[in-house]
Amino acid sequence: MSVSTRMKTRVMALALGVLVTVMLTSTGVAHAEWFFTKAGAQRVAKDYVSKHYANTYASDLTTACRPQGHGYDPRYKYHRWVCGWYDDSDDTSGVVLIVGSTGTGSYYGKVLSAAR
Repeated sequence: MSVSTRMKTRVMALALGVLVTVMLTSTGVAHAEWFFTKAGAQRVAKDYVSKHYANTYASDLTTACRPQGHGYDPRYKYHRWVCGWYDDSDDTSGVVLIVGSTGTGSYYGKVLSAAR
């Protein structure tokens, strides 16, 4: 094999290695928050409720979450969570649905039971 052919082969191998690394890394990041742990779902539920309701602060909230449609197994992460919340500053509570989305920290929230 000539020097030129060996050099081309090395460059192609390096380029392939870089391409594979980029593909694997970007796939992981794109779906980083598609699934949440229980603690992650509770944190996101506090975030959603504090942004959805005026004068509600995450520091005043307590949340309890369960996977929607599944029994809870702490070894797994789940895509959809039903979370009850309680605000001890004004004695209100409700239930929200949290659904993981693509991108770091991204989620969808929906009120299932309004504050009462």
